[in-house]
Amino acid sequence: MGRLEDILARNRQANRPKERVFVGIVVGVFILVILGLAAFTDLGDPPPDPDDQKVEAPAPPTEHVIHVPLVRVPSSRSPGSGHR
Repeated sequence: MGRLEDILARNRQANRPKERVFVGIVVGVFILVILGLAAFTDLGDPPPDPDDQKVEAPAPPTEHVIHVPLVRVPSSRSPGSGHR
């Protein structure tokens, strides 16, 4: 009968299930960290090509600019000058 009592006493200990829960939580957090790093890092992307640098557009002017339409300058050969 001593063997059965030992088994029952071992099963009544409260710290054993807490250890399993703690280990499960730690393993779960570890897996979530690995998945998060895999999703939000660019380890699988090829390195950027240094020759392929993007040219930024110039900044818009900060002062008020008035756009004036260009007027066409008459050419030296006007229709009434007699040149063909």
